[in-house]
Amino acid sequence: MNKISVAMHLKYWAVICIALVCSAVPYAFGFDVPMHLWAQDFFASTRPFWKFLTDAGEGWVQVVFCYLVSFYYYRHADYIKSRFWFWAGPISLLAGVVGQLFKRSIGRPRPVLFDRYELYDMQWFEMGYKFHSFPSGHTLTTFAIVGVVASLYPRAKYLFILLAGLIGFTRIAVGAHWFADVLAGAVLGYVLGLYFSRLFLQKESK
Repeated sequence: MNKISVAMHLKYWAVICIALVCSAVPYAFGFDVPMHLWAQDFFASTRPFWKFLTDAGEGWVQVVFCYLVSFYYYRHADYIKSRFWFWAGPISLLAGVVGQLFKRSIGRPRPVLFDRYELYDMQWFEMGYKFHSFPSGHTLTTFAIVGVVASLYPRAKYLFILLAGLIGFTRIAVGAHWFADVLAGAVLGYVLGLYFSRLFLQKESK
């Protein structure tokens, strides 16, 4: 297991805190609302398609996918990639647990509550599911996987990020999350993926 210095621990968590603060900018300046209203209007006729894509961000789907890829590389005797993909699933779930702590602490209303009751501001420590909008869990776990495995594919790294971003975008298209939720989930997930992979995996990407 890699040893991470105290300074490195602090660096990762400082980046996470800064990312969360920056992600709150669209919320603070009200940019989330017009973005949500535009998405609901623009994607109304294609929502079933986006709903199909967004289901790929479900935790169990991601874990199964990671294990299938791990098994593929194991069968082809690429044990380094097999190991990284094997751990990518559990790490994404662990990152999701961290995300849940933020969700329950921040208590941001989901867009559906804005549509029905014009609820927009944070409801701190609210336990109801419809107040767990920030950050986006689908986006967070998807980007956590990318954070774990991206170093194995230096030429395809940005393609991985683009595909993960597409999963995040579907959350806006189906009206499940605000733009700020997706932005926070992307940065938080990617950094947590890097962080936990450094904790649990040896640096064997070469």
